[in-house]
Amino acid sequence: MDRVVRVLRVVLVLLFMLWGAIFFSIRAERKKASDRTRVDKALVFMYKTPFVIERWLLHREHQKIETEMAEDIRPIGQVDGADSALYLLHYLYQGGDRGQVRLQQVNGGTIAMKWDIPLPMMMVDLDSIRRFLDGNFPEDWGAMYAYEHISKSIASIQVNAPLMTPDSGLVFNCNILGHVYRLDKESRLVWKSARITHHSIETDREGRIWTCSADPADSLGLKYDFRDDGILCLDSRGQEVFYRGLTGAFMAGGLFDEWIASTPGYIQGYGYDPYHLNDVLPVKGDGLAWEQGDLLLSLRHQSMIVLYRPGNDSILWYKKGPWMAQHDLQVVNDSVISTFNNNVYFCHIDSEGRYSNILFYDFSSGNVTSIGDSIFSSATQGRQSLTANGYYVIEETTSARYVILDSSGNLAHRFYIPYHSDTLKPMNPTWGRPYLKVNGRFVEQ
Repeated sequence: MDRVVRVLRVVLVLLFMLWGAIFFSIRAERKKASDRTRVDKALVFMYKTPFVIERWLLHREHQKIETEMAEDIRPIGQVDGADSALYLLHYLYQGGDRGQVRLQQVNGGTIAMKWDIPLPMMMVDLDSIRRFLDGNFPEDWGAMYAYEHISKSIASIQVNAPLMTPDSGLVFNCNILGHVYRLDKESRLVWKSARITHHSIETDREGRIWTCSADPADSLGLKYDFRDDGILCLDSRGQEVFYRGLTGAFMAGGLFDEWIASTPGYIQGYGYDPYHLNDVLPVKGDGLAWEQGDLLLSLRHQSMIVLYRPGNDSILWYKKGPWMAQHDLQVVNDSVISTFNNNVYFCHIDSEGRYSNILFYDFSSGNVTSIGDSIFSSATQGRQSLTANGYYVIEETTSARYVILDSSGNLAHRFYIPYHSDTLKPMNPTWGRPYLKVNGRFVEQ
């Protein structure tokens, strides 16, 4: 009986200690990072350790998507009936430390061009970014969420938004956080950006590169623990031409208090990220509401599209919805723009069964129309391109496949990029870009 009592005492003491550790670690986790003591930091580390272990054991990053492909979804190169002039510029992880970007014919499979990606070098850069953020900013600072968003292995690196240059080189980035890289046609590194970037890459009429960036040292962001996304422009040599943080732009326009400070920063999986800028699209010609050189911006966490003029740092127009969590803007003509409408909620209302679509906004009338309803669904990302021959090429990113709609918005084809070691499974799509072969030249769509 004495032995049983002693065991019970030890068990009760351990349970009490465990309860205390959980209670105080939760209190410490709820404090601002800058206010935590050393004891608080140790408790937060202990509190998060099981989640870290679970993530590494059960959610190891890779590029193969474990989903079944229906019979009508063909691998790229076997899409019978697709336009033979249609090519897709996409990334293919090849195992080990090898990966390629390929310009590949959708129907036929011909590889017109390819570039070997310097994955080991990129891994060194990504580790360096993580160490920089960990070493220079408050421990566990949620605004950049570096642990979640910087690839931790070569196999998980996303070679994102590849774009061919006029001299047959290649530009790309690492999607969530990383540098922009430029390779020549022989796959040799030409330059990489000084700033960290993410999401889209687009060019203007002068060939300059516009992309999304983020400033971890923004004073307001550090003070209030949120992430300040920014607009970045690089010239053909990779030199910075323009940078503007969104907080500064919204403050200059008198909109920060109304639209940003008054709304919660969406935190699940992203950290405190009130903007989540995912597209910076330079306008290449004058239109009803814009001039050449203006920028269209997509802010996912505000469900907002913004028309911004970098020349005088002014927000010309903005609209919040009816799109929800949208991505990828396109200029259709001089008065109409389109966007990939993810059509998902952020407020914990069940979005299962909701479809995405392409929405069109007409500046001349204010009307919103759609195509692709009930055909595809992508919760967190997506791209859409209207080709010169009237087809829509859509990346249904969450489902790891591409959809081609005809000019009336009807489903024409579906295809995927096969994983190198299991061709029945799709490769994780990383914002592939369609091209048309016209008179022997490849034209971006």
